[in-house]
Amino acid sequence: MFYADAPEYYTSIKDAALELREEFEDREELIVIGLRTDQNPNEVPLHEMILEEALLHTGSPTQGDYLRWQYKEYACGISGTYNPKTGFYSLVLKYNVTYYTSKAQEKALDIQVEKLLDQLNVYKADDYHKVCAIYDYMCQTIRYDTEGL
Repeated sequence: MFYADAPEYYTSIKDAALELREEFEDREELIVIGLRTDQNPNEVPLHEMILEEALLHTGSPTQGDYLRWQYKEYACGISGTYNPKTGFYSLVLKYNVTYYTSKAQEKALDIQVEKLLDQLNVYKADDYHKVCAIYDYMCQTIRYDTEGL
């Protein structure tokens, strides 16, 4: 049986995880992923395997641990069918995700970071001088709220 709300059926955890990663980056709250697999979803935590693969370090600053710490919680429902002739399950995984920030908030932050980097004029500096410039800026502008403690 084919589920209309699954955009396509992936045949590997890795491919399903790539889709999940993209949806996390877009801050989608409902993510629907189709998966065709020979692994029994009652015996193997497929939704966790896909999530862990999606949150692996990639070298991109907006993926990996950044995504791992940008969602508050998720729930995943799995439905599907088993075809005894082929030995495969056709599954639909529906992730409901709650994030700490929205796509609009992430975009606003990116704009402010760009403005700050322009102000600090660090684009042509080596890593050491970039770190020094950012450190100096933080020391000059960030104050602890000692009264609020």
